[in-house]
Order: sequence, then C-alpha cells, then structure tokens
Amino acid sequence: MSYLEQFQDLLYKRDLDKIAYIWDEYSKQDPLNPKELIEVLELFKASKFNQALGKMIEKGVRCWERVVEESFKFDVCRLVIDLQLSNSEYMADLALLTLEEKYAKDPEFQEKLRIIGLREKVHFRGAVSFYQLLTHVAKGKFVYHTGGWGTGEVVDVSKLREELAVEFENVAGIKHLAFSSAFNHLIPLPDDHFLSKRFGNPDLLEEEARKNPTKVICMLLKDLGPKSAQDIREELSELVIPEEDWSKWWQTARAKIKRADQIESPKDLRGEFAFRTHILTPDQRFFKATNQEMSPLEFIHLLHSFYKDFAPSFKNEEFKQSVYAKIEEVLQKELSVEQKLQIFFLMQDIYQEKKEEIETLVKTFSGLEILSKIKILSLKKRLLMVIRKVQPNWIEGFLDILFLDEPTQIKDYALFELMKADRQDLVEEKVEEILEFGFKWPRVFWWYFQKVIAKHKLPFCDVRGKIRFFEGFLDLFSRLESDSEQKELLKKMYGLLIQNRYKLVREIFEIGSLEEVKEFLLLMSKCYIFTDQDQKIFKSLAEVVYPEIGDGKMREAFEDHVIWTTKEGYEKMQMRIKHIGTVETVKNAKEVEEARALGDLKENSEYKFALEKRARLQSELKLLSTQINKARILTREDVTRDQISVGSVVTLEGKDGKTQNFTILGPWEADPDQNIVSFQSRFATEMMGKEIGDKISFREEEYVVKRFRNYFE
Repeated sequence: MSYLEQFQDLLYKRDLDKIAYIWDEYSKQDPLNPKELIEVLELFKASKFNQALGKMIEKGVRCWERVVEESFKFDVCRLVIDLQLSNSEYMADLALLTLEEKYAKDPEFQEKLRIIGLREKVHFRGAVSFYQLLTHVAKGKFVYHTGGWGTGEVVDVSKLREELAVEFENVAGIKHLAFSSAFNHLIPLPDDHFLSKRFGNPDLLEEEARKNPTKVICMLLKDLGPKSAQDIREELSELVIPEEDWSKWWQTARAKIKRADQIESPKDLRGEFAFRTHILTPDQRFFKATNQEMSPLEFIHLLHSFYKDFAPSFKNEEFKQSVYAKIEEVLQKELSVEQKLQIFFLMQDIYQEKKEEIETLVKTFSGLEILSKIKILSLKKRLLMVIRKVQPNWIEGFLDILFLDEPTQIKDYALFELMKADRQDLVEEKVEEILEFGFKWPRVFWWYFQKVIAKHKLPFCDVRGKIRFFEGFLDLFSRLESDSEQKELLKKMYGLLIQNRYKLVREIFEIGSLEEVKEFLLLMSKCYIFTDQDQKIFKSLAEVVYPEIGDGKMREAFEDHVIWTTKEGYEKMQMRIKHIGTVETVKNAKEVEEARALGDLKENSEYKFALEKRARLQSELKLLSTQINKARILTREDVTRDQISVGSVVTLEGKDGKTQNFTILGPWEADPDQNIVSFQSRFATEMMGKEIGDKISFREEEYVVKRFRNYFE
C-alpha cells in the first residue's frame, strides 16, 4: 500500500496518532517523490482535520525543502502555507520567497502582498493560494465556488474596493464578493478546464463532444477526477448533450473510450472511469489487469473484451504466446463446465484450436443449463451452433429456448434454425402456447408480437394471426398495468402503439372485421395508460373504417369501463387522495404508536380504534386510487347532441305536469339535493340514450323528456 493510500485509510479511521507516525517516516524519505507529496498535502488540506495536520507537518521534518524541481516546488510550498497555523517568521519567509520566485515582475506585487496579509506577516495562512487567485481573477476568467454556487465567470474586479463581481451557474444574478470571502470560497479555473468550457461556451463543448467524445471525457476525468457512468451523465446530459440524444451519444462514446489509452475503464457497471497519467499500451494494460487477483470468470470477460477491442495486438507473436501462458494458468484452476467451454471458444478464435474438445464437452451436458450461465452474447450463440451440430435432441432444446429469458438474438437464432429444419409444425404449437398464455411470459409474447407485425414469414404472421396477436397484445397490456415490475415493457408496448401516428392501430383496424374492431376498442378502454386523446384517436381511426361504430350503442358499451368526471371533480379527488396519504395516514400512524405505548394491546380500545381507522384509510385510498386510474375528464365534445348522455342537463315532465331538471355527471359530482345524478345510477341509466318525447319509467313514476342540453353550454 502506498503512503497516499495509508493516509487515506487512516483519515477514514480518524487515527491521527498513526498519521503522525507515518508522516514522520514519510517525510524522512530520500529521495522524496514530489508528485506524491502534493497529493498527500492536497489530501490533508481537504480533510476536516486540516488544522491538526497543519500543526503536525510544521513540527516534523521540513521535507518540502528537498523539492528542487521548479514544476513541483511552487505547489508544494503553496500547500504548506495553506496548512500551516503558526504564522511564524520561517513560514512568512517561505511564502514570500515562493511568491517572489514566480511573481517578482508583477507591477502590483506589493499591493497584493498587503491584501493577502504578507506585508504585516501576522495572519497569512493560505497567502500563496490567495495571491494566485488575485492574479487569476480578471474579467472573463473562470472560478469555482466551493459553497455550492458552482462555476462562475468574473464580470468585474475592483482592487480599490477589494471585491469582485461574478456570475455563477447555480444562483441568479451577479454576486459581489469581498476578497476576504473570495479567498475562502473561490478556486481559480484555467480557461481550458472542463468546468470553464462547460459554463463559458457549452455549444462549442457540445460540438467538440460530438466530434471527439473521447477527448471531452478525458478532459472531464482529468479535471474532475474518477467518475462512474452515472456521474459522467450528470456532468454532461442536458448541460452539454441534450437529454434526448444522450443514450445514442453515450453508446458511441462508451465504445470509443474502451479503446482509449488515456482512460481506465471500470470492471463493472457501477465502477469509475479514471484518467491515466501514464499511458499504457494495450498489451501492458492486459498484463497489468491479469497480474492482479481475479476469478476465472473475470479473466474470461477480460480476455473476450480485450480480443474484441484490440485484435491487432494478437498479431504480435510474443504477446500472443504470453497470453496463451496466462490462459494455461487459468485452465489449471478448478473450473466449471461453462467456464472451461468459454475459454475453449476464445482459444478457438485466437489460436484456431480446441474445436474437438468443445464438441466433446458439449455432447456431455444439457445445453440449456449451461446457456443461462454464459453471459457473453457471442459465446451463447457459439454454444447453440455447437449444440445444433452435435446433440441429436437439439430441436427439443431449441423449442424450450423460445420461452427462456434470453436475449432476442438467442431466441431469434433458435427460431430460425427450427424453421430451416422444416419444424414449422412444432413452432406453431409453441407460438399457440405463447398466444394463449402470454401473461405467463410477457417478454416472450412481446418478442414474437414484434415478428408478427414485422411481416416475417413465420407462423401466425398472416391476417388471422395478426388479429389474434393484437387482441392478445391488448389483453396483456391491461394486465401489465398493475405489475410494477413490467413498467419498462409496458412503456415499450405503448410506444409501439402510438409511433408513426398510430400506424399499427390503423393497419390492424383495416384488416379486422366490425366485431373485432369493436372488441379492440373495448379492450383499449380498459387500459388506463391511454390518455383521453389516445382513446379519441382510436375511436376516430375505427370510425374511418367502420362509420357505424359511432352510434349510441357502441358508445354506451365503451363507457362501461370509464368513470366520467368534471375537471373540478377530478382535482377534488386528487386532493382527497393526497390528503389521505400525507396527512390522515401520518396522523393515524402517530395515533397507533401512542395507543401501543399504553400497553395491554388485547384490552386497549384506543389501539383497536386506531387500527380500524388505519384499515378504513387504506381501503379508501386503494379504492380512490383504482377509481382515479379509470377516470376520464368530461369535455363539451364528449356530450352527444341527439340523445341523452353523460353531461346532459335533462328536463323531465311528470304526470302532474310539473317539470324537473336533472344533471347527469360522474359519481364524484353526484348531489341529490341539487338533482345531480351519477351516470352509473339506475335513474341515469333509464335516461341515457333517450330523445325528446321519449318516456321514462322509474320507481312507479313516469316522465316524458321535454328537452335536454349540454352541461357545458
């Protein structure tokens, strides 16, 4: 473990005594690595124990005096002055000498010494860094605010008032900072720093990122330190690369940075990318990785990715044989069947050997058990190719693959090999099973549905097959809405339906019969994810093919699955749900805890009452949440003009000649005192579909429809 790593570990453990011991040992080194010394001092400065560490380095050996390289000397002394607390004459002289060596020709040298406190030599901790900041700040220069204001551009500087004006990325307006405040919070940024470029000219940085993503990511890692893929996204997405372009851009960038000599890629998805100060050749990178402790599986993935990304390196015979020796070392270990098989596949690619060993091995096991354990897609397919060749019962196995949670490419290969072998009859049986029980294997159904609509020459890709699969698709869609684990799949399914201006829906409606299209509309009405606009478009597309779908009976059937409400009613119900979830439930939880604290739960009536109340609240919340998912806001266009419907204000005349007005709205607006009835009530059901002059019988009373109008008029 390096000294830097030891200090990091001890700071994490807060072991200052051990740090002092290790520092004493470290500072007496000869020769001293100045680059490492800078990293150690930066670590001390950033620590919350920096005052204690400052006292420690002053009492020890003055190791900084042994740094003679000009490129490191200034930064070492700057950090020592940042850490020191004594403000001794020695430290004052060190700070002054450090500044004179670099800034002696500065015409404002003496004035700046006064501002940073070195003229009086009383309090000058951080004086060298302060001078560096004073020299940096000028109009158009960039700084970073450590208090959360982010990157800023200097707008104005006044040494007379000892203040500067800066426009920051995270706060509104121009901020005026006194030099004393700036010294404590601002860090100077060079013009070519990643943060300077992102704040100063993001359009130019975007152009550069699109042309050369590796260069921009190198800059980011060099200036900001190691970052995970998610960290890189947070630094670049929206700020540099538009959010909608991110996935495509990152896919391209990720492939390029894997081959970049200056970037060290992580071993796993959550790991960090890092900037390499020392550039390694591909073969050096390979042996550096393999010289570390790694499992056989890690070695397999490393060898595969290395061969894929750096295939030309294997033209070097010496390197090729060195890799072979590494492979032989791994083969001496205790390996599983799938690990040995994957190594043999890679050896076949690189050295054109192990073909017979592979076939012999594959004959001895059930391929599907091994298939799921191999994670490299190309090697999965290679395994299937060998199974196809050497296992007599491969057809049975390939049929089973259609139902496995395997990548699309694997299922595609198995499917098309079965078709090439003239086993369409068996494929049809399996597809019928997928169609019948799609809810058991939603991803399998989704995989084959895409083939059906893509017009492949496969079973069920004819007109009848498309009709049946589309019906199954809508049924599965409504089932998945309540399954939180299938949100991503549901999103893909929805996207397929609405893309290209509902092209798929139009095509299916055109080939379906009237009864089938009606059934589709009813199934669509059960899917709460569809917006009002979606439902209207579905009905419009259906009416283009079958105009008679727009009649009253169809509308009545369609509305059976909808809870109509006004905008005000919908908002009121949302507020009720929010109130239960954020106020009443929280209050009840406190009541339960307070009642539990009284003890004797069997005889505790307060506790039982609190639990009953909790059950009522949970039941109401569940009911309202289900209902609001079915809710559809009623608009002027939803109310029919030729017959009574939801949204009608109806005038009825009784036998006595008296008239009454009734308004038909949703259950949330129902108010008997105001003669507002729910469209779900028996009375409203009797009125629905009636016209002027029609008679209505309800509870042994008879009425005649005198007139009706639109609620929104």
